[in-house]
Amino acid sequence: MVEIGSSSSSDSGSNVKRRPSSSNAFKEGSSLKMPDRVSTTGADWQLDMIPSSEGNTPGYELANNPLEAAAAALSAQGPRTMHKYSSSSGSTENLVEKESPGALNEKQGSAGNGPASNVYVEEHELVFNPHEHDNARTRENTGQPDSEEFDTEEYQRLFEASRLNWRDPPMNKYRIIACCIWTFTAGLSDAAPGALIPTMEEYYKISYAVVSMIWMSCAIGYIIVALSTPLIGRVVPKHYMTSVGIVFQILAYAIISTGTKFIGICVAFFSNGMGLALGLTQYNVFLSSFTNASTCLALMHGFYGVGALVAPLIAQSMLNKGYSWNRYYFILLGFSIFNFFNVYITYRNTPTDLAKYEEADAHRIEMEQLQIQHEKGDSYRKTSDFLDSIRDYRTWLLCGFVFFYQGGEVSLGGWMVTFLLDERHGDPSATGYVASGYWGGLTLGRFILTTYMHAHLGGRRSILVLTETIAALVLISWLVPNLYVSAVCGAISGVFIGPIYPLMIALVSHPKILPRKILTQSLLIMTSMGSSGGAILPLVVGLISDHTGTWVLFPIVLILFHLMILCWLLLPNVENTTGQSFWRKYIW
Repeated sequence: MVEIGSSSSSDSGSNVKRRPSSSNAFKEGSSLKMPDRVSTTGADWQLDMIPSSEGNTPGYELANNPLEAAAAALSAQGPRTMHKYSSSSGSTENLVEKESPGALNEKQGSAGNGPASNVYVEEHELVFNPHEHDNARTRENTGQPDSEEFDTEEYQRLFEASRLNWRDPPMNKYRIIACCIWTFTAGLSDAAPGALIPTMEEYYKISYAVVSMIWMSCAIGYIIVALSTPLIGRVVPKHYMTSVGIVFQILAYAIISTGTKFIGICVAFFSNGMGLALGLTQYNVFLSSFTNASTCLALMHGFYGVGALVAPLIAQSMLNKGYSWNRYYFILLGFSIFNFFNVYITYRNTPTDLAKYEEADAHRIEMEQLQIQHEKGDSYRKTSDFLDSIRDYRTWLLCGFVFFYQGGEVSLGGWMVTFLLDERHGDPSATGYVASGYWGGLTLGRFILTTYMHAHLGGRRSILVLTETIAALVLISWLVPNLYVSAVCGAISGVFIGPIYPLMIALVSHPKILPRKILTQSLLIMTSMGSSGGAILPLVVGLISDHTGTWVLFPIVLILFHLMILCWLLLPNVENTTGQSFWRKYIW
C-alpha cells in the first residue's frame, strides 16, 4: 500500500517500511495459487511489473525507485483525494490533486530528496486467501464494505414496487372478476362427480374403482401440463395461457355432454385436467402478486367453493327431474365459452398495463440470482427455472402438502354421499344435498375465516389450528353411528378445510419460501401434484371400499390431513421473528 502525506521524519532517501511477506505459503508444491494482480492504494499492479517483485509470493518488495512507480500509477488515475497529515495536531484535511502527470512526477521527485521529505512509502504484507469466508472476515475486521453484500432495502423496495393492486391499472378489477367466474366454473366441474357417481355407475354398469378413473385421467392431464410448461411457455405468451386452458375445457365438456363411451369420458377428463392446470396456476401466481394477496386469493377460492356448493344441488335436481347425468355438462360448456371471451378480452393488454410491475419483478429476480451466485461462488451454474424448481426441496414439500390436502378434500366431498348411503342408510333422494352442505361450508370458511385468521394468527399457525379442528370433526363423523351426526359434522368440516388452500398460497409466495424466479414453475408443479392427489387418493378410497366398505373414508382422510401437516412443519417458519425455542422455531 502506498500512502502519501506529510511527515516530520528526517530519514534520508526513500522511507520504505517493510513487513515480512507470506512467501512461504506459495513455495513450490503448494496448492494455493498466486494472484495475478495486487492493489496499492487503489492502483492495480501486475506482479511482474513491480520492481524486484518475487515471482512466487503475494508480497512484493518496492526496492528500486518506489516513488517514481507510485507517482506514475497515481498520475495515470487522474485527480484523486490525498490526505495531508499534521504531525503536531494529528488532524487531517482532504486535498484534490489536479496536477498534470509531469508536474506530479516533478513534485514527487523533489519530495523524495533530502531529509525534509514529506512523502514516504509503507509496504504492507498482501495476504492472499483463496477462501471467500476468510476474505469476508478480513473485510469485516478492516471495516471495508462488501460490494457483493445483498441490499435488503433495495430488495424490499423492488418487492413493494412489484405488488399489484386492484385500482391501478383499472382493468385489474375486471381481471379479478374474470378470475372469480373462471374458478366458479372450476368448482362446478370438480364437485359434480360426487353427486353424479352413483348414476354413472348404473349408466355404464361399472364399479367404484372403474368410475374413479375419471379422477385419474384428470390428474394425468395436470401432470402432462406441469412437465411440458417450458415448451408451452415458448409457444404461448403468458397472458394467453389461461385462454388456451379454457379451450381444453371447452373440448372436454363438449365430449362429456354427449354421454359417449366411458373411454371417451376419461379422455375428456384428461383434457379438462390440462385446462384446469393452466388456469389455476396462472391465477394463483397473478393474485399472489397483489398487496392484499390473502384477500384476493380468498375471493378467488371462495368462488370456487360457491361453484362447488351449487354443483351438487343442480346435479341432484336434474337427476330428480329425470335428466341424464351427462346433460349437466351443457351448463359447464356454456360457462366455458363465456369464460374464453371474457378472459381473452380482460388479459390481452397485460404486457403493457403491468410493464412497470413486471420490470420491478425482473430486477428482484435478478437480485435473487446474484445473491445465489455470490453464495455458491465457483460452483454456481445457471439453469432453467424448471430445473431450479425441481431441485428445490421446498417445491416438493409443497407438492406433498397439496397432494394430501386435495386428496383429503376431494375424497371427503366425493365419497361422503356414498358413505351415508351405505353405512348410515340415508335416503338417496336427500343424501346428495349433504355434499352441497360440505362445499357450502368450504365456501363460507374461505370467505369468512381466511383473511381473519391470516391477520390474527398468520398462515402457519392458522393451518395448524384448522387441521386439528378438522381431525376432531372427522373422528366424530366416523365414530358416532348416527346419520345426522355424520352428515352435520362432515358438512361443518368443510368450513375449516376451505381456508387452508388460500392461506397456503398467500404464505408460500414469500421469497424466503419460494424465490420469485421459481414461483410460477413451483406453483405449477405443486398444483399438478395437488390435483393428482385429488384424483389418485379418491381412487384409492374407491379401490379399498370395494373390499372393505366405505367406512374406510374417514380414517383415510384423517391420515391424509396429518401427513399434510407434517409437510407444512418442514417448511421454513418465516413468520417467527423472535422465538428461538424448538416450539417457536419449527412448530408455532
